[in-house]
Amino acid sequence: MREQERTIANDLAGAVARMTQTDKSLVASRNRVAAAAERLEASEVAYEANGVSVDAVLDARERLSDAESRYYRATLEHAIAEKNVRLLSGSLLESNQVMLEGECGRVYSVMPQKRQRTVDYRCRVTKKVTPSASETR
Repeated sequence: MREQERTIANDLAGAVARMTQTDKSLVASRNRVAAAAERLEASEVAYEANGVSVDAVLDARERLSDAESRYYRATLEHAIAEKNVRLLSGSLLESNQVMLEGECGRVYSVMPQKRQRTVDYRCRVTKKVTPSASETR
């Protein structure tokens, strides 16, 4: 039992560290997008004033596109890391408003916000099954 607790604690510590790392990466990616957008705007203004070639504008657009791509990748990695922390800490179901309830431990789920829906699965015996004569031998 103590070994399981240590394993879970170590896994949770690793997941928290990963989430902290992805949070920093997300902030850095957001800053890169803002900087790339400013560079693009500056190069477009310079192009219109005949100060730079069209290649500079295209390079700036490419950098912005790359920065946005990295930002969305960082957003995905952060969401996965957050999910892992919630899963290992035991709060994943609660954070998604899912509660265990009812007979046989089936899931009763309340979907958040606009997708309000209730799913209630309960164990019901609808037909009693008795073994046939050949199965009892």
